[in-house]
Amino acid sequence: RASQYKYNLRQRATYDEMISTGSIDLISDQTLRKTAIEIYTSKTFDDVSADGQKSEYRLIFRKSVSKDVQRALLKQCGDRFVEPLDYVKIIKSLDYECKLDVPADKISAAANSLRANPALVSALQYRFADIETAISDLEFYSPVLLNNLREIAGRSQ
Repeated sequence: RASQYKYNLRQRATYDEMISTGSIDLISDQTLRKTAIEIYTSKTFDDVSADGQKSEYRLIFRKSVSKDVQRALLKQCGDRFVEPLDYVKIIKSLDYECKLDVPADKISAAANSLRANPALVSALQYRFADIETAISDLEFYSPVLLNNLREIAGRSQ
């Protein structure tokens, strides 16, 4: 699953309209307004998504594994899409148990192809480091955003 990334479309038409018309003050809740501004103006979210899409590990994996195995991975172990504001289901949208219904010889061929690539381990280590850095950056540079998101999420419980 290290080749997966979770892309979430940030639908920002209403936000853009409120900014362009000077109506952002219509959001009277300070926490919600500040959070929206940071989410829609921060480049971090776009960078993390782009890094996931273009990671070396993802490229190696996608080039090495047959289309049949990739199709099964997508269908049986791929991202689970979550409705906006469903903070419970998002937790296991990538990390959940799955079982592939693929012939053993195809799984073996995929594993052998991956093992044969000497760049795979270093690419996976690099991907791991990138993800850890993104999390650390978000925690360090945007603690207010994280706290605001937690507060907003807690309101729906």
